[in-house]
Amino acid sequence: MPYSASSSKIAATKSYGAKVILQGKDYDETSTSIGEMAEKENKTLIPAFEDPDVIAGRVQSAWRYWKT
Repeated sequence: MPYSASSSKIAATKSYGAKVILQGKDYDETSTSIGEMAEKENKTLIPAFEDPDVIAGRVQSAWRYWKT
């Protein structure tokens, strides 16, 4: 997450068991850094909103919300 991430977002993310790494002043800088880190550590990077499955999940959640 960027250094500017809110403390509530950081705390919520940690509550899910995630390791939070603060890196970069904004989203673009953070995205570049985390991409380099994932490549270096041979990890798979799943973008927060540029992944078809993530988009599909958000659409499904919105559909369920508006349906009720």
